[in-house]
Amino acid sequence: MKPATETGIVFLHVPKTGGTSLRRLFELNVPEEARHMPATRAADYARELRGLAPERKAALRLVAGHMFFGVHELLPGGWRYVTVLRDPVDRCVSLYGYVRRQSEHPDHARAKSCRLEEFERGDNTATRFISGIGFTPGPCPRSALDTARANIEQHFLLVGVTERLDDFAATLCQRLGWPLQPLPRENIAPLVSRLGRVSAVAREVIESTNRLDTELYRYARSLWSNEAWLRRLARRSALWLHR
Repeated sequence: MKPATETGIVFLHVPKTGGTSLRRLFELNVPEEARHMPATRAADYARELRGLAPERKAALRLVAGHMFFGVHELLPGGWRYVTVLRDPVDRCVSLYGYVRRQSEHPDHARAKSCRLEEFERGDNTATRFISGIGFTPGPCPRSALDTARANIEQHFLLVGVTERLDDFAATLCQRLGWPLQPLPRENIAPLVSRLGRVSAVAREVIESTNRLDTELYRYARSLWSNEAWLRRLARRSALWLHR
């Protein structure tokens, strides 16, 4: 049985969705001894978390980073997730531009020498993260989308979208009892090209390999006008505020 109050927040950071700015917001509101935000690859996050001492885990109120759903099972108490999703084409364009700018990135040389549609090779990253299946071999199965949506319904306090990042941050602060403040802007650079300038070929490649992510993103966007979801958000927030 889950405890009557929630212990902490898990920020599941899908790459290139605006999460770096949110990390700064967490630093401003959660004491260092109560947060855990390692710069770890998603595939290594659970192993890193398992290595923490029990007393360190007990002190945590926030864990954040690139991770797959399920890390709450490694922590004591009750936890709720928050995350931000982004239109898959926009996210892939941003990732492509980021890798091209980062000379130390392992895919930098390939990104510099190929077009966007040639660089795109992953599929449905957000669905993989939120369903918890990770980077399993082969195409992401449609069942992962159903699992991701079920996880959001059951385990997430709040899901935002990148184009409404300020709204997401303001709602998160309000629900968690943090002071409202402008969202810090970090790790932001112009997109390599805006959606209207992405070639038809690149758009087709990205959309065809990320159909599940597109559905998940549209679902997340719809929650902001879903009265039942907003009422559930208020109830879950009350558990946090009275912990």
